[in-house]
Amino acid sequence: MIAPSGGTNLDYARSFNRKVVIEAVRLKGPVSRAELTRLTHLSAQTVSNIVAELLEAGLLREEGRRQAKRGQPAIDLVLNPDGAATIGLTVEQSQLTAILVNLVGETRARRTLRLDRASPADVLPKAAALVAELRDIIGSTPLWGVGIAMPGPFAVDGADFSSPMTLPDWGGVDIIGAFTQLLDLPVELERDAAAAARAEYLYGAAREMQQFFYLHFGVGLGGAYARSGHPLRGVRGNAGEIGLIPARDGRPLEDHVSRLALERAVAAAGADPASLADPSAPATAAWIAGAVPDLRRAICILENLFDPQSIVLGGNLPPSVLSALIAALHPLDPSIADTHDRRFPRVTAAALGPDGQAQGAAALPVFETLSPQPASLRKSGSDDPGLPLSDR
Repeated sequence: MIAPSGGTNLDYARSFNRKVVIEAVRLKGPVSRAELTRLTHLSAQTVSNIVAELLEAGLLREEGRRQAKRGQPAIDLVLNPDGAATIGLTVEQSQLTAILVNLVGETRARRTLRLDRASPADVLPKAAALVAELRDIIGSTPLWGVGIAMPGPFAVDGADFSSPMTLPDWGGVDIIGAFTQLLDLPVELERDAAAAARAEYLYGAAREMQQFFYLHFGVGLGGAYARSGHPLRGVRGNAGEIGLIPARDGRPLEDHVSRLALERAVAAAGADPASLADPSAPATAAWIAGAVPDLRRAICILENLFDPQSIVLGGNLPPSVLSALIAALHPLDPSIADTHDRRFPRVTAAALGPDGQAQGAAALPVFETLSPQPASLRKSGSDDPGLPLSDR
């Protein structure tokens, strides 16, 4: 069965059922119509009708027949990579990255531009140029929209927007409105950590996890709790900003545990900047040793708050440094996650690296369009319309 939800045969839920079928094909494909019926708990006729619609729309394609001992061989179904395309934009303190992604998450093109200040005046025209260049590549393939990933927090009056870990010129800007008007395309916005978490669920280390917490080493330290790939956003989209909690000395955690903290440690030691990627270099090794106690404490807090299947660490740290940091975290502090029957380790290295946030941004239009969201499906006539079917 496709967790966490199956489909329903109610007429008003046809759109939801289509998303359930697409999610089943994404997770289990190649898959036959009969297997889709078992996986989704939809009727065979409903699955047949939905598959026909999706084939006609170009979102699915048939891929060969299986050998059968008797009867007609089953026809396998897969997502059609060329059924649609999306663009992911990541706005960072010193660069703008754009990637063109197909329906199965494969990157077809990547472009990067340096930024002088990462202000709206600097970013918007460069973003428009990159999007126009990528649109020329796809020809007649439908472009579903643009996803944007940016460092948080968003719209917090008390935040220090002059911090080098944030984008100080974007405070108070209607980001979605500005990009939508400029690009004339549907636009989705997500924090960089939440976008990277979504990418790890779709394509990376969290593909088999239903609930996990993602710790994102950007310039600062961000985080996102994700359930079935949907990040918990909070009222203003800032849920998971773990880097802002106090460390042992009362300063924000990201002052000690972040890419910028590592860069500062290497610079303060007068070391070669290239040593930043070498976990055995004295300055880098010292930073790892200093970061471990606060990071170990943060992981314990997150495990006790969210009870996730794993804490996934990723982002812009060099892979060798990330691996050394994870190794140094052990033994982890005791928490409710310290059980003998775990399927996943308590801490997992992300699989996608620095491009994870761009891939997650590009996935936003696809995910919002195609991924089933049970919380939006209400039981008709219920005395309590606020409860999703999956929670009853």
